[in-house]
Amino acid sequence: MVGAQKYMTGILNARILASVAMLVFVGAVVAGSTGAFFSDTETSTGNTFTAGALDLKVDSQSHFNGLVCRIGAQNEVNPGVLGWHHPTDDSLVGPEHFPQPGDPCTGTWAESDLIADSLAFRFFNFDDLKPGDEGENTISLHVLDNDAWGCFTVDNVVDSDVTCTEPESEDVDDLSCTPNGNVAVGELGAALTFDAWLDEGTTPGFQCNNPDVPATAGASCDADPEEGDNILNGVEQLFWDDETVDEASEGPFAMSNVLSTAYALHQCTDATGHTEYGLCHGLALDGRMVGSATYYWGLAWSIPGTAGNEIQTDSLTLDMIFEAVQHRNNPDFQCTPPEVRTTLTLAKTVIPAEQEPDSSYTLIADGAVTDLSGIEGSPAVFFAPVEPGVYALSESGGDPDPTSVTWSCTGNATPEVDNGNGTASVTVGPGENVVCVVENNYEAAPPPVGP
Repeated sequence: MVGAQKYMTGILNARILASVAMLVFVGAVVAGSTGAFFSDTETSTGNTFTAGALDLKVDSQSHFNGLVCRIGAQNEVNPGVLGWHHPTDDSLVGPEHFPQPGDPCTGTWAESDLIADSLAFRFFNFDDLKPGDEGENTISLHVLDNDAWGCFTVDNVVDSDVTCTEPESEDVDDLSCTPNGNVAVGELGAALTFDAWLDEGTTPGFQCNNPDVPATAGASCDADPEEGDNILNGVEQLFWDDETVDEASEGPFAMSNVLSTAYALHQCTDATGHTEYGLCHGLALDGRMVGSATYYWGLAWSIPGTAGNEIQTDSLTLDMIFEAVQHRNNPDFQCTPPEVRTTLTLAKTVIPAEQEPDSSYTLIADGAVTDLSGIEGSPAVFFAPVEPGVYALSESGGDPDPTSVTWSCTGNATPEVDNGNGTASVTVGPGENVVCVVENNYEAAPPPVGP
């Protein structure tokens, strides 16, 4: 019995130990489920990097000989189309005035992104100018969202005689129209002068187009009626005064020069130009264009009444380039010239003028760009981009055959070689804008001289 008892005692002890162990384990579970620790959670959700935006938009309003290109009264006679109109009352325009109210016009459009090579965005488009004519464009620049540096460039200027008509050809001072001479650089570019100014108004800066005040929308607003009023009142900054453009690229002009000068002259005090559309809004110390401000620039042109016969039929064409570049983190920005373009223009003239050219002809320049052909029946191919090099010029088709065909070129082209059979060759250098004209002469050949 003693031995058995020991055996049972051992078993009992073992059970007790097991029970104790189980209690310890359960105690650990209870402690874990009821305990509390201090904690704090901070969450940052949706972290995003987004690039800012810089957008330059342009609108324009064209004026010509005292009239403005705008939509007239929308009625049965004028269903809301652009035409020349008196600024306030068409009845004030006399019958002898040119143009007449309602005549079609271009050069006016709403705030837009300009499309390169689109004829819809031409500030100037006049084809029958006379001495004494004048006009003006009010150009609005809108820099959206961010401050920017502004640049303005006049580029691809071509001043061409086009044709040497009588009495232009009789002008003794017009050496480009000597008999059998080349049609050289025209005289219109020297006669046509430009004035340009920052069209502020009486109140320094730009108060119109405050988004919080609808009444200020547009130019000449109640906040400053002379701002953007198309008139050089004597309070604006004139930065072109009777300037002419030539075949070389003009500019680029840094708008900061004009804007910083206005800042100094008006004794503005906020270096950033952000004054909540108050005094000096848009005028910054460094001449930046302030985001959200609308800048009005006046650009006027005129042909003096003293201009003579030498400008007849002359043509002046040019590109106008506006650029906005990020201001922040870009303190040393400088306006740089645009990429140099080499172009060739082909045109045709007919003598006598009443001789109608046949529509089946095509003008061709064959060279570095193979077979640069004009549209059939078109009198000209304007500013076709080409590679520098030598081009063979010819004309295909056309009926009847002219008495003589002569090619001549303007611009900075190396003098061309006329082969005497209706073809010629011309060398176009890098960056040149060359105009080549073929003359079809239908006048009877003079009788032979001699017995």
